[in-house]
Amino acid sequence: MISDVEDVLDNLVYMFCVGVFVIASSKIYLGRPVTFRVALQKFCSQFPIYFGSSLLFLIPYMILTLDSIEMSIITPLSLLSLPVLCVFYISWVFYGHAVLLEGFTVMEAFGRSRILVRGTWMRVCSITLAILLLEIGIYYILGGSLGVVCALLGIVQEGSLMEIIGDLLRLEYVDIRPTSLDSLIMYIVYLGWDAFTLPIYAIGVTLLYFDLRIRKEGFDIEMRVRNS
Repeated sequence: MISDVEDVLDNLVYMFCVGVFVIASSKIYLGRPVTFRVALQKFCSQFPIYFGSSLLFLIPYMILTLDSIEMSIITPLSLLSLPVLCVFYISWVFYGHAVLLEGFTVMEAFGRSRILVRGTWMRVCSITLAILLLEIGIYYILGGSLGVVCALLGIVQEGSLMEIIGDLLRLEYVDIRPTSLDSLIMYIVYLGWDAFTLPIYAIGVTLLYFDLRIRKEGFDIEMRVRNS
């Protein structure tokens, strides 16, 4: 149960970080000046609505991945649930943009996301999947490479390295707690890679969001009129 709560908190923290990067990347895309303070202030002003929508967005994922019910779910049922989870994820993938950039409420944001995705679901799915694979690939390759370097330099123990490599090959989340010097070093390393790879998803999905608005709504023409 404790691990379930930690997973939920980890997912929420990830979504909050994505939200800040969504605001920053959107301002850069629109050619407007941006600082971390401006992006954070904008995010805080929309925080209650974004928090509520993030909880709803994560519900299908959390139901299928909670450790407390993982063993009780029949494997075929889990496999059948994956397409449903994928449909929800892609249909709602722009909920954060609708809240943070357009000011929609929780339920309106999910409806707005479905409207943007409608008719282009496969395209949005393939591009989103490519962005996620790019982020995950960079995270594991760079993190694992640095882990090997640290082991060769004697910073971490061989056993720790082998466990980390095993987790990487199984594409499992590397859960390292700073309980010793070597684990503290690796914990800091992976936090650094998290900070480095996190913007990849936020920027990629934000560019896709604007691409859909341009294709479906002529957003680029609207911006030219506003700036003229």
